[in-house]
Amino acid sequence: TAAEYAYHMVQQTPKDEAVRQISKRYFVTRDQAAQDYQDFVERVETVMSRYRAGSDIDLLNRSRDTSFRPVPAELAEILELARSISLLSGGAYDVTVGPLVRLWGFDDETRRAEAPDGAAVAAARERVGFGKLELDPAGPRVRKLHPEVDVDLSSIAKGWGVDRVALALEAAGH
Repeated sequence: TAAEYAYHMVQQTPKDEAVRQISKRYFVTRDQAAQDYQDFVERVETVMSRYRAGSDIDLLNRSRDTSFRPVPAELAEILELARSISLLSGGAYDVTVGPLVRLWGFDDETRRAEAPDGAAVAAARERVGFGKLELDPAGPRVRKLHPEVDVDLSSIAKGWGVDRVALALEAAGH
């Protein structure tokens, strides 16, 4: 399927080769495929990267405001998907796990040699839980019910992006 092909290309192939294969397979010019690819990656990064200062997710995470705030439609969509997965998994999947990830040193910014103490883990857990994030069903808005909730979409954003590419290709008849 188009989804499987796009997933394979994004996961297994260097960018230049992915662009070449996609342009060859879907009969668009190499330049157009490269530009479409770059535009899409840029949009996803601008909205969802916690490592890009000023991205929509970065602004949400840094804000301590607990009122509803508008977010791009893509962010609302992926947060709704994450909420559904969280509910289906009984909370085992949770994009608000950022404070624990950093506390344990599982990201590049906070590597650590020893385990954190129990008090630090308990304090971090106060800021974790998808129930501390509320999506507005009336529109693309979200609010944090705890001011220090931190959303990390790295576990879902790539798959979501591949799904969007596949839908676009299928809609175009490929």
